[in-house]
Amino acid sequence: MATVMNVNHFSIYLKRNMECTVILPSDIKNDEKLPVLWLYHGGSGDNTVWLYHSPIAEYVDEGRFAAVLPNVQNSCFVNMNIGDKYESYVGKELFNIIMNMFPCLSDKRENNYVSGFSNGGYGCLHIALKYPEKYGTVGAFSAGDKADSEFLNDGSVKSIRRIELYGDGDLHKTEYGITYQADRLIEQKSVKPEIYHACGELDPWIDMNHILRDYFMSHIEYNYVYDEIEQIGHEWKFWREELKRFLVFKGLINKYKKEIGMREVNVSIITDNIKEMCIEANHFLTDDMKNVFENAVKNEESALGKQVLGQLEENLKVAGEDMIPICQDTGMAVVFINVGQDV
Repeated sequence: MATVMNVNHFSIYLKRNMECTVILPSDIKNDEKLPVLWLYHGGSGDNTVWLYHSPIAEYVDEGRFAAVLPNVQNSCFVNMNIGDKYESYVGKELFNIIMNMFPCLSDKRENNYVSGFSNGGYGCLHIALKYPEKYGTVGAFSAGDKADSEFLNDGSVKSIRRIELYGDGDLHKTEYGITYQADRLIEQKSVKPEIYHACGELDPWIDMNHILRDYFMSHIEYNYVYDEIEQIGHEWKFWREELKRFLVFKGLINKYKKEIGMREVNVSIITDNIKEMCIEANHFLTDDMKNVFENAVKNEESALGKQVLGQLEENLKVAGEDMIPICQDTGMAVVFINVGQDV
């Protein structure tokens, strides 16, 4: 069984105590040098989110590599325009701290992989392109270039936050721009990270991912792979699957090892599926219920009845478009699970 530990340390760049999670496989040999996966969280997560939503500990034990999960709050892993230097902390300082604390880890760039989702997907690209001498491969999931994000300086909370992180104006010619950093490595003829990039077909920011995809596909200087999964969006179901695909792609886990004669179900899969079912049930009607409702609207004769049904129809439309629960009678959720043999 893998060992999961929280590591508290002082950051000189951030001038305060910081915390990260380190996962190590069992029975490490004295002279072993483990590959390292640096795994980044999204905008609302922290250093524990991958533990709760993926079998990363099992992967570490199976593949005999280490995983390091930093916590950089909602900084997008950059040196903020107004704020802290999280890029310098996570890209340089934390790398050195972890290597000094754990001699069993390999510091060779070809053995260091950096991956993440959403803001962490952008962050891992940003870090690997800024420090290509440290990180050999990137696994970026749901990761667009922040320079391609529409910005309106209208005084809103969103615009203020954007200025705090990146400043005002166009980011394409700044270090916050992914393609800017990628172009610079080409011009400098520097070593470049291998890039595995993935996005769900239904991701609301898929256009930004496609812009980035088209850039790297048109620059043969980069070893670049793109993966897109149909009928899935900006969600954990996608990020879990892409983490597995990325680890298989790099040979860190064997995709066949647990598929033959295996009957294992991670509890997070059950939890997430039930959650998604409950959310769907509270925002959308099934087709048979829709048909009954539509027939009722057509056949109702009284003015008051039509008014009430009209309000319910509007409520249903708002629920689906704005993801506000349908106003119905409350009740208890009952879940039926069929457990197969030897699960």
